[in-house]
Amino acid sequence: MNATGYFYYFILLLAATGALTLRIDVKEYDRQGLNKEKKLTRLLAWGNLILGASLFTADWAFQKWFW
Repeated sequence: MNATGYFYYFILLLAATGALTLRIDVKEYDRQGLNKEKKLTRLLAWGNLILGASLFTADWAFQKWFW
């Protein structure tokens, strides 16, 4: 799964953008009263975090048991 060496950078980008989006954008949308944008941003940010964690776990399991 980690053929090129850039896979962990991708995972880091997913986690960082998810965390920063939750930290910065959601607060700003809440302050401005943009509820639909806040909900969608929260959904996408959690999606980034979950996808990053899932890919990290899958890569770890693949390397531990199959590689």
